[in-house]
Amino acid sequence: MNMKAHFKLLPILFSLFCLSCSGTSSFESITTGKVEFEYDGLVTSSKFSEVSLAAYTTYYVDSASGDDSNDGLSIDSPIKSISKVDTIIKEIKEVPTRILFKAGTTYENTLNVVSFEASEQYPLLISSYGEGNNGYAKFVSAPYGINVSGSNVRISKLEITNIEAERGINVFTTSEGALKNIVFEDNYIHDINFNFENGLPSQYQGQGLTPKDVDISFVSPASVTPNGKFIYQCAGIYFNAGTMKAIGPSWFENVWIKGNRIEQVSRAGVFFDSQWVKRPGIEWGNNTYINDDLGWYPSKNVNVVNNHLDYMGGDGVILLGVNGGIMEYNTCYNAQYLGRGAYYCCGLWCHSTINYTIQYNEVAYTHLLNGSGDGEGFDIDKSCKNITFQYNYSHHNDGGGILLCTNSEVMTIYNADGTPVRDDDGLPHRERSFIWGPVTIRNNVFADNGGTVFETSDALKDLSIYNNTIVMPGNSGEEKLINNGSFTNNVLCTGLMFENNIVYLRNNRTLDSGISHFKEPKFSSNLFYNFNEDFLSIFPLENTYLFDPELNIAEAKKGFDNAKDFICSSSNIVGQGELFDHMNKYDFEGNDSTDKRYLGAFSVSR
Repeated sequence: MNMKAHFKLLPILFSLFCLSCSGTSSFESITTGKVEFEYDGLVTSSKFSEVSLAAYTTYYVDSASGDDSNDGLSIDSPIKSISKVDTIIKEIKEVPTRILFKAGTTYENTLNVVSFEASEQYPLLISSYGEGNNGYAKFVSAPYGINVSGSNVRISKLEITNIEAERGINVFTTSEGALKNIVFEDNYIHDINFNFENGLPSQYQGQGLTPKDVDISFVSPASVTPNGKFIYQCAGIYFNAGTMKAIGPSWFENVWIKGNRIEQVSRAGVFFDSQWVKRPGIEWGNNTYINDDLGWYPSKNVNVVNNHLDYMGGDGVILLGVNGGIMEYNTCYNAQYLGRGAYYCCGLWCHSTINYTIQYNEVAYTHLLNGSGDGEGFDIDKSCKNITFQYNYSHHNDGGGILLCTNSEVMTIYNADGTPVRDDDGLPHRERSFIWGPVTIRNNVFADNGGTVFETSDALKDLSIYNNTIVMPGNSGEEKLINNGSFTNNVLCTGLMFENNIVYLRNNRTLDSGISHFKEPKFSSNLFYNFNEDFLSIFPLENTYLFDPELNIAEAKKGFDNAKDFICSSSNIVGQGELFDHMNKYDFEGNDSTDKRYLGAFSVSR
């Protein structure tokens, strides 16, 4: 017998039993025999291949003691200038080539990694050698530190900085088709169009202070970065598939942004942009959108892994128009540090992205000051579908835990051959449509965020939120568990499932629900602790638990591993809740949870 069906046979009795429980009551599991469920295993990012250096020709570059009359083929005879390096790069025609800059040396001209030809087996390798400056060679040019346009290239161990630069690494397409196999690993990108000294009061200037040293209230955001530079295109790493319509569609494929440190950037740490992803939810673009298989050209297999981002003026990472890949093991602190009126930023987020996994990330301390908007840790934005959001840690974000939003667009409908569908009058047929969902949010920890934990907007569809541990501070009556914002064209949000979650309110107070724009939401088998009856009466609750899960932690702490502090001490969380297909095989801590009913992100108690 199906376990869910069994629960439905006893809704009144079981609900009354659970709602009457006090903190120390125990529960027995309800079993009806073995039921087989399908479980989702771990998701891992694809890997770029190892290369054999034996076949490579290596050039050495030393701006301090090199000479362009040297051949550059040994440490003892390095070349000197970026212009010489640019020439070498342009002459590469699938000959395995490695270019190494001496660590501790500085380069004032933009490095142009363009017009080369390398193979997937032997990509162009650009890195450093030696031990100075923590192993990094330093690039201080403007408007860009490095230009990249070509397939099969890997860049590592470079420091890129300039307070007047617009981008650290600028990646762009120039021809039709994909740029493939691009790796940026272990680079240090900082102070890009971010003049912190200029944003401080005069009495604090000249002391070498950093954002870590100063209360944010002393900082003038527009003096650090003016509004004209507070734009998405000003980024630490910027990808732009911006070919003109006459050239044809372009995109990126097989990209790894791994292990980089990105700090103090005017707007975005990493941003994927394109002129070829027009689609419901994106009103611009050169492409004629038919469906997600025809007339849409997203970047493919984009992997953002193990990066550390701190003090982004705006957003941490933005994926715009991506199909497939993973965002994992990233840390993002202090996003929207330079927030200002009429701008809306979050930590890590995706827009018009499909078939994507976001996991094992920590986002904290996203700001919401000076009239800025959003301010959530994460965001699954317009026109996203088939998104799995799991094993993430969101805490102390002023705007809330995660933003979930979309909107509809009135667009011309096209046939498969690219001709417009015509109405009875022979005019191109236009209709309003939107794309969003399914989205699954499971086995995450949301703790001590401001605002709303799950801030939703407009016509979401098929949103599943289950087995999360949620701690709300209860410091303000403005806090909400779920809230639906702007309501477009009277289209209700449908398919909300909220199950097996622990929702812990630190300070009991009256809170608004914000669920009036959801059509027949399902709230089942959740633990609500320290909420008053007025709040609980708003939700269409089934099988609700009210006992104390015993979360013995004063406040969320910085560091991903500290999310495990939210493992409950009460053993009552185990054996409760529902089982259903495609739950995670492993909980937040990595415990095998096969056929195990539990509440919250962890299937064990401590």
